[in-house]
This record gives sequence, structure tokens and C-alpha cells, in this order.
Amino acid sequence: MPFEAVFERIDHALAVAGRYDTVTVLGVTKNHSPEETAKLIDQGIVNIGENRVQEAREKFPQLEPRLFVKHLIGPLQQNKENNTLKLFDVIQTVESLKQAQRLCTKVDQLLVKKKFFIQINTAQDDAKHGLRSLAQLGEMVEIFLNSKNAEFSLD
Repeated sequence: MPFEAVFERIDHALAVAGRYDTVTVLGVTKNHSPEETAKLIDQGIVNIGENRVQEAREKFPQLEPRLFVKHLIGPLQQNKENNTLKLFDVIQTVESLKQAQRLCTKVDQLLVKKKFFIQINTAQDDAKHGLRSLAQLGEMVEIFLNSKNAEFSLD
């Protein structure tokens, strides 16, 4: 199905549901070539997700001058935070208070705006990452609110 038809189906479903907000379609391009990713962007999928910093570092420059939003969708290792902040527009996997504090400090030092998604471990599963309590969530929200350059979402 062409992406235009997918977008039309999404718009129709929103109208039927009485919703007037938007849906963001995220194209995950892990293990796909820059050429394949470029085709996706050219067809209107302008939010691109990668979970490997190294792969994104090699791929993203080849996609210029196309305009697209770069999402990190996998776990973020501390040793890759600096490169990640230079490369991605959105970090979808902030999983701890310490990580949030480090990232906010760095974006404030770099004077770059970034959007962060807070990861919540609703299953309370030790094998999963993310915040486990409302108290932690409140603390993380405070960390983000105290940053001049961090935006956050609970989406």
C-alpha cells in the first residue's frame, strides 16, 4: 500500500473517532540502506527512527539535504550520549533519573534544543528498563522542567 493511502486511512480513522490531533508515523530504518531511507523520506515519512548510533552516524549525512526528524529509539549507553545529542533530534528512551540529569546538563551546556520521551516500566519487570514509580516520574519531570533546552513527552 502506498504511504499516501496509509496517511489517508489514518486521517479517516481520526475523523471517525472525532479526534483532531495528529498521528506521527515513525519509519524505523535499522539495517536499511541510505537509499531505502531516502525513498521513505521522499514519500512523506519524515520521522526516522534508529536504535544504533553508529549506523545513524554513517547513514544520516548521506540523506542530506532532505529534512527529517531523527529519533533514537533504542537504549542509550552513557558513553554514546555526546554523539547522540549531536546526531538525533529526539531521544525516546530516557530510562533513569541519573540519565535525565546528565542529558539535561549536556543540552544546556551545548545550547541545543532536544526532545526526550520518558520510558516507564509499567510491568515492574526487572528485565525491562524505565521508571517504576510515580515518585520517580515526578522527579524526572522536575529535571526536565529545570532545563532550558530539554522538552519532554509522556506520549
